[in-house]
Amino acid sequence: MNYRNYRNMRDAITTLVSKVPQVDAIIAVPRSGYIPACMLSAYRNLPIYTVNSFQKKSSLGGLRLPKDDKINSVLVIDDTAYTGTQISNVAKQLTDIEIYTAVVFTTEDAADKVDYYAEIVDSPRIFEWNFMHCDMTKNFVCDIDGVLCNDPTDEQNDDGENYINFILNAPPRYIPTYPIGTLISCRLEKYRDITIEWLNKYKIQYNELIMMPLKTKEERIASNFYAEFKAEYYKSKGDLFIESSIQQANKIFKLTNKPVLCIETHELISGESL
Repeated sequence: MNYRNYRNMRDAITTLVSKVPQVDAIIAVPRSGYIPACMLSAYRNLPIYTVNSFQKKSSLGGLRLPKDDKINSVLVIDDTAYTGTQISNVAKQLTDIEIYTAVVFTTEDAADKVDYYAEIVDSPRIFEWNFMHCDMTKNFVCDIDGVLCNDPTDEQNDDGENYINFILNAPPRYIPTYPIGTLISCRLEKYRDITIEWLNKYKIQYNELIMMPLKTKEERIASNFYAEFKAEYYKSKGDLFIESSIQQANKIFKLTNKPVLCIETHELISGESL
Protein backbone atom coordinates (compact mmCIF):
# COMPACT_ATOMS: atom_id res chain seq x y z
CA MET A 1 0.00 0.00 0.00
CA ASN A 2 1.31 3.45 -0.93
CA TYR A 3 0.86 6.35 1.51
CA ARG A 4 1.62 10.03 1.24
CA ASN A 5 1.28 12.62 4.03
CA TYR A 6 1.32 16.42 4.13
CA ARG A 7 5.11 16.43 4.32
CA ASN A 8 5.24 14.42 1.10
CA MET A 9 2.72 16.85 -0.44
CA ARG A 10 4.95 19.80 0.46
CA ASP A 11 8.03 18.15 -1.03
CA ALA A 12 6.13 17.20 -4.19
CA ILE A 13 4.84 20.75 -4.62
CA THR A 14 8.42 22.03 -4.72
CA THR A 15 8.92 19.68 -7.67
CA LEU A 16 5.68 20.67 -9.34
CA VAL A 17 6.26 24.42 -9.02
CA SER A 18 9.41 24.08 -11.12
CA LYS A 19 7.41 22.43 -13.92
CA VAL A 20 4.19 24.37 -14.32
CA PRO A 21 4.06 27.56 -16.41
CA GLN A 22 3.22 30.97 -15.01
CA VAL A 23 -0.49 31.63 -15.54
CA ASP A 24 -2.97 34.33 -14.54
CA ALA A 25 -4.94 32.24 -12.03
CA ILE A 26 -5.30 28.85 -10.38
CA ILE A 27 -8.49 26.79 -10.55
CA ALA A 28 -8.80 24.34 -7.64
CA VAL A 29 -10.74 21.10 -8.01
CA PRO A 30 -12.85 20.84 -4.81
CA ARG A 31 -12.05 19.85 -2.23
CA SER A 32 -8.62 18.23 -1.98
CA GLY A 33 -7.41 20.42 -4.82
CA TYR A 34 -7.60 23.41 -2.49
CA ILE A 35 -4.47 22.18 -0.70
CA PRO A 36 -1.99 22.28 -3.61
CA ALA A 37 -3.80 25.30 -5.06
CA CYS A 38 -3.11 27.32 -1.90
CA MET A 39 0.52 26.25 -1.85
CA LEU A 40 1.09 27.12 -5.51
CA SER A 41 -0.76 30.39 -5.01
CA ALA A 42 1.74 31.36 -2.32
CA TYR A 43 4.68 30.43 -4.57
CA ARG A 44 3.41 32.26 -7.65
CA ASN A 45 1.32 35.02 -6.00
CA LEU A 46 -1.80 34.07 -7.93
CA PRO A 47 -5.54 34.21 -7.22
CA ILE A 48 -7.39 30.96 -6.53
CA TYR A 49 -10.80 30.05 -7.92
CA THR A 50 -13.12 27.13 -8.36
CA VAL A 51 -14.92 26.92 -11.69
CA ASN A 52 -18.04 28.48 -10.15
CA SER A 53 -16.21 31.31 -8.41
CA PHE A 54 -14.14 31.94 -11.56
CA GLN A 55 -17.30 32.41 -13.58
CA LYS A 56 -18.45 34.91 -10.94
CA LYS A 57 -15.00 36.58 -10.85
CA SER A 58 -14.82 35.95 -7.11
CA SER A 59 -11.39 34.81 -5.93
CA LEU A 60 -11.19 32.39 -3.02
CA GLY A 61 -7.87 33.79 -1.84
CA GLY A 62 -4.45 35.00 -2.84
CA LEU A 63 -3.99 38.03 -5.06
CA ARG A 64 -7.25 39.59 -6.23
CA LEU A 65 -7.07 40.75 -9.82
CA PRO A 66 -8.94 43.94 -10.75
CA LYS A 67 -12.27 43.00 -12.29
CA ASP A 68 -11.33 44.64 -15.57
CA ASP A 69 -8.17 42.53 -15.91
CA LYS A 70 -8.67 39.69 -18.37
CA ILE A 71 -7.47 36.26 -17.34
CA ASN A 72 -5.92 34.62 -20.36
CA SER A 73 -4.51 31.43 -18.84
CA VAL A 74 -5.26 29.19 -15.85
CA LEU A 75 -3.83 26.14 -14.14
CA VAL A 76 -6.46 23.61 -13.07
CA ILE A 77 -5.06 21.60 -10.17
CA ASP A 78 -6.06 18.66 -7.99
CA ASP A 79 -4.19 16.65 -5.39
CA THR A 80 -4.39 13.37 -7.28
CA ALA A 81 -5.56 11.71 -10.46
CA TYR A 82 -6.71 8.12 -10.60
CA THR A 83 -8.16 8.02 -14.12
CA GLY A 84 -7.88 11.73 -14.97
CA THR A 85 -11.62 12.03 -15.61
CA GLN A 86 -12.45 14.48 -12.84
CA ILE A 87 -9.83 17.09 -13.63
CA SER A 88 -10.62 16.75 -17.33
CA ASN A 89 -14.32 17.42 -16.66
CA VAL A 90 -13.47 20.54 -14.66
CA ALA A 91 -11.19 21.85 -17.41
CA LYS A 92 -13.94 21.34 -20.01
CA GLN A 93 -16.13 23.84 -18.19
CA LEU A 94 -13.64 26.63 -18.98
CA THR A 95 -13.73 28.30 -22.38
CA ASP A 96 -11.89 31.01 -24.32
CA ILE A 97 -8.76 30.80 -22.17
CA GLU A 98 -5.52 28.81 -22.22
CA ILE A 99 -5.84 25.86 -19.86
CA TYR A 100 -3.18 23.72 -18.22
CA THR A 101 -3.89 20.81 -15.90
CA ALA A 102 -1.76 19.49 -13.03
CA VAL A 103 -1.93 17.06 -10.14
CA VAL A 104 0.54 16.39 -7.38
CA PHE A 105 0.21 12.59 -7.42
CA THR A 106 -1.04 10.48 -10.32
CA THR A 107 -1.36 6.84 -11.25
CA GLU A 108 0.57 5.46 -14.20
CA ASP A 109 -2.70 5.17 -16.15
CA ALA A 110 -3.63 8.82 -15.61
CA ALA A 111 -0.18 10.33 -16.14
CA ASP A 112 -0.83 11.16 -19.78
CA LYS A 113 -4.24 12.68 -18.96
CA VAL A 114 -2.70 15.76 -17.27
CA ASP A 115 -0.14 18.27 -18.46
CA TYR A 116 1.97 18.21 -15.31
CA TYR A 117 2.44 16.03 -12.25
CA ALA A 118 5.01 15.64 -9.49
CA GLU A 119 5.00 11.92 -8.75
CA ILE A 120 3.43 8.64 -9.84
CA VAL A 121 1.79 6.84 -6.91
CA ASP A 122 -0.11 3.77 -7.99
CA SER A 123 -2.94 1.99 -6.18
CA PRO A 124 -3.62 0.83 -3.60
CA ARG A 125 -2.86 4.23 -2.10
CA ILE A 126 -4.08 6.49 0.68
CA PHE A 127 -3.33 10.07 1.61
CA GLU A 128 -3.20 11.82 4.99
CA TRP A 129 -5.72 14.48 3.94
CA ASN A 130 -8.44 12.16 2.66
CA PHE A 131 -7.91 8.62 3.98
CA MET A 132 -11.18 8.92 5.90
CA HIS A 133 -13.06 9.91 2.74
CA CYS A 134 -12.42 6.96 0.43
CA ASP A 135 -14.51 3.83 0.18
CA MET A 136 -11.50 1.79 1.29
CA THR A 137 -12.63 2.55 4.86
CA LYS A 138 -14.89 -0.49 4.63
CA ASN A 139 -11.71 -2.56 4.97
CA PHE A 140 -10.19 -0.48 7.80
CA VAL A 141 -9.85 -1.47 11.44
CA CYS A 142 -9.82 1.78 13.40
CA ASP A 143 -9.04 2.84 16.95
CA ILE A 144 -11.40 5.39 18.54
CA ASP A 145 -9.50 7.38 21.18
CA GLY A 146 -6.71 9.38 19.56
CA VAL A 147 -8.22 8.90 16.10
CA LEU A 148 -11.92 9.70 15.97
CA CYS A 149 -11.53 11.85 19.10
CA ASN A 150 -8.68 12.87 21.40
CA ASP A 151 -7.38 10.56 24.10
CA PRO A 152 -8.82 11.29 27.55
CA THR A 153 -6.62 13.15 30.02
CA ASP A 154 -5.59 11.46 33.26
CA GLU A 155 -8.29 13.41 35.05
CA GLN A 156 -10.96 12.37 32.56
CA ASN A 157 -9.86 8.73 32.56
CA ASP A 158 -11.21 7.94 36.05
CA ASP A 159 -13.53 5.04 35.12
CA GLY A 160 -16.35 7.13 36.56
CA GLU A 161 -18.34 10.31 35.98
CA ASN A 162 -15.44 12.20 34.40
CA TYR A 163 -14.88 9.40 31.91
CA ILE A 164 -18.56 9.17 31.06
CA ASN A 165 -18.61 12.93 30.47
CA PHE A 166 -15.53 12.60 28.26
CA ILE A 167 -17.08 9.89 26.08
CA LEU A 168 -20.36 11.78 25.65
CA ASN A 169 -18.80 15.18 24.93
CA ALA A 170 -15.43 14.57 23.25
CA PRO A 171 -15.02 16.79 20.15
CA PRO A 172 -14.46 14.69 17.01
CA ARG A 173 -11.12 14.68 15.20
CA TYR A 174 -11.93 12.66 12.09
CA ILE A 175 -15.43 12.13 10.72
CA PRO A 176 -15.34 9.57 7.90
CA THR A 177 -17.45 9.90 4.79
CA TYR A 178 -18.05 6.18 4.36
CA PRO A 179 -18.64 3.42 6.93
CA ILE A 180 -15.55 2.06 8.67
CA GLY A 181 -15.31 -1.71 8.61
CA THR A 182 -14.44 -2.19 12.29
CA LEU A 183 -14.02 0.14 15.23
CA ILE A 184 -11.92 -1.47 17.95
CA SER A 185 -11.24 0.20 21.28
CA CYS A 186 -9.65 -0.53 24.63
CA ARG A 187 -12.64 1.18 26.20
CA LEU A 188 -14.41 -1.25 28.50
CA GLU A 189 -17.49 -3.08 27.28
CA LYS A 190 -19.65 -1.36 29.91
CA TYR A 191 -19.20 1.92 27.99
CA ARG A 192 -20.62 0.51 24.74
CA ASP A 193 -23.99 2.28 24.89
CA ILE A 194 -22.58 5.77 25.47
CA THR A 195 -19.85 5.15 22.88
CA ILE A 196 -22.56 4.29 20.35
CA GLU A 197 -24.46 7.41 21.42
CA TRP A 198 -21.39 9.53 20.64
CA LEU A 199 -20.81 7.80 17.29
CA ASN A 200 -24.45 8.37 16.33
CA LYS A 201 -24.22 12.01 17.40
CA TYR A 202 -21.56 12.64 14.74
CA LYS A 203 -23.09 10.23 12.20
CA ILE A 204 -19.98 8.04 12.20
CA GLN A 205 -20.92 4.83 10.43
CA TYR A 206 -19.30 1.45 11.04
CA ASN A 207 -20.04 -2.22 10.53
CA GLU A 208 -18.70 -3.59 13.82
CA LEU A 209 -17.67 -2.23 17.24
CA ILE A 210 -15.21 -4.26 19.33
CA MET A 211 -14.56 -3.22 22.95
CA MET A 212 -12.41 -4.68 25.70
CA PRO A 213 -14.29 -7.38 27.67
CA LEU A 214 -13.02 -6.38 31.12
CA LYS A 215 -14.93 -4.86 34.03
CA THR A 216 -12.68 -2.14 35.49
CA LYS A 217 -9.87 0.24 34.59
CA GLU A 218 -7.65 -1.58 37.08
CA GLU A 219 -8.19 -4.89 35.25
CA ARG A 220 -7.37 -3.23 31.95
CA ILE A 221 -4.14 -1.70 33.28
CA ALA A 222 -3.12 -4.99 34.90
CA SER A 223 -3.66 -6.88 31.65
CA ASN A 224 -1.38 -4.50 29.69
CA PHE A 225 -2.95 -6.12 26.66
CA TYR A 226 -3.75 -3.11 24.47
CA ALA A 227 -1.82 -3.78 21.25
CA GLU A 228 -2.29 -7.54 21.56
CA PHE A 229 -6.06 -7.10 21.91
CA LYS A 230 -6.18 -5.07 18.69
CA ALA A 231 -3.72 -7.25 16.80
CA GLU A 232 -5.57 -10.46 17.59
CA TYR A 233 -8.61 -9.16 15.72
CA TYR A 234 -6.63 -7.48 12.93
CA LYS A 235 -4.76 -10.69 12.09
CA SER A 236 -7.80 -12.10 10.33
CA LYS A 237 -9.82 -9.02 9.33
CA GLY A 238 -9.10 -5.74 7.58
CA ASP A 239 -6.50 -4.36 5.19
CA LEU A 240 -5.30 -1.39 7.25
CA PHE A 241 -5.25 -0.58 10.96
CA ILE A 242 -5.61 3.07 12.02
CA GLU A 243 -3.86 3.52 15.39
CA SER A 244 -3.20 6.64 17.46
CA SER A 245 -0.07 5.58 19.40
CA ILE A 246 3.26 4.98 17.67
CA GLN A 247 4.22 2.48 20.36
CA GLN A 248 1.07 0.44 19.83
CA ALA A 249 1.24 0.88 16.05
CA ASN A 250 4.71 -0.66 15.92
CA LYS A 251 3.61 -3.53 18.13
CA ILE A 252 0.45 -4.20 16.09
CA PHE A 253 2.54 -4.33 12.92
CA LYS A 254 5.06 -6.66 14.56
CA LEU A 255 2.29 -8.99 15.73
CA THR A 256 0.36 -9.05 12.45
CA ASN A 257 2.85 -8.12 9.72
CA LYS A 258 0.05 -5.98 8.25
CA PRO A 259 0.16 -2.22 7.57
CA VAL A 260 -0.67 0.25 10.34
CA LEU A 261 -1.30 3.95 9.80
CA CYS A 262 -0.16 5.89 12.89
CA ILE A 263 -2.00 9.14 13.60
CA GLU A 264 0.59 10.30 16.13
CA THR A 265 3.40 10.41 13.55
CA HIS A 266 1.39 10.42 10.29
CA GLU A 267 3.39 7.50 8.91
CA LEU A 268 2.48 4.16 7.43
CA ILE A 269 4.22 1.32 9.21
CA SER A 270 4.64 -1.57 6.81
CA GLY A 271 7.22 -3.78 5.22
CA GLU A 272 7.29 -1.50 2.19
CA SER A 273 9.09 1.80 1.76
CA LEU A 274 7.36 4.85 0.35
